[in-house]
Amino acid sequence: MQEDYKRVATTAGFELSGELPAGQLRIAEQQQVEILRALSRDAQVIIMDEPSAALNGPESAKLHRVIRSLAAGGKTILLISHFLREVLDLADTITVLRDGRIVANTVASGATEQTLVEAMLGRPLTAAFPAKHLPDADAPVVLSVSHLHAPGVIDASLEVRAGEIVGLAGLVGAGRSELARAVFGATRSSSGEVSSADLRIGRSPKHSLSAGVAMIPESRQADGLILTRSVLENVSLGSTASPVPAWRRSPAASSAGSPMRCWRAAMCAAPGPPPVRDLSGGNQQKVLFARTVLCSPSVVIADEPTRVWTLAPSERSMTCSCRWPWMASGYC
Repeated sequence: MQEDYKRVATTAGFELSGELPAGQLRIAEQQQVEILRALSRDAQVIIMDEPSAALNGPESAKLHRVIRSLAAGGKTILLISHFLREVLDLADTITVLRDGRIVANTVASGATEQTLVEAMLGRPLTAAFPAKHLPDADAPVVLSVSHLHAPGVIDASLEVRAGEIVGLAGLVGAGRSELARAVFGATRSSSGEVSSADLRIGRSPKHSLSAGVAMIPESRQADGLILTRSVLENVSLGSTASPVPAWRRSPAASSAGSPMRCWRAAMCAAPGPPPVRDLSGGNQQKVLFARTVLCSPSVVIADEPTRVWTLAPSERSMTCSCRWPWMASGYC
């Protein structure tokens, strides 16, 4: 088994130990395991559903080389992806679906990103993003991290001002998610200080939430959602106004707040009996965003928030027209 694994891993170019428990791997590394398993079966037809969604640039490039090599060897690949450049670079023919119906079949050489987007939306694309508003240089500091040490994090310091977007970049394993979890308190730090509005936070997620700091985790299924509960129940978990547990509230009581009404209109993921596990990955991510809005936080830590969510212009406009300043100037 070890010899077979080394052969497949070498073919794919993934440097991933075969001895590690899969549950301890990062999301991107778990995605690599899925890809290696498909390759190990030596199938003639391989269906890849968003294979590069969690991969960074270099890892995606390795995957693209594998796909081209498989196709050159006579394998058939059905590639499902929201990354249009990836589709145009790899595919021979392209099929576009909208609302479960096939709306376009075309040869890849005759398609462009513009034509694909118009087929997906059913109308011309005018503006991909709204105008960007720069934060005030004198805006107050709402999150301060000083000399933080935690598993995977060494002496990290940063400041975030009101209305500011601070991006964390790095390859898989660089410590981005580890830093985010340590700041939020999901991972215990060994030293350093994290504060928000002069309140020390980072000791636990509950402590951070009470100080107005919310987090959208990288793994929504493992850390973000109760998969057996409905959309409404998952979203209402963000509300701390009622002493009644979320799963005991009536739908009318849970949907009373204007944030809930605002986001339900934008989500297209109606609350009700179907559990969250039945939703697509993109709609599950929208549930997390809705719950975050209901918390009305002053700081949002978003770990890979658009990994499986391709926003249409109407949805982008919705995020920017809500009345929460962090959402208007932050996410967009």
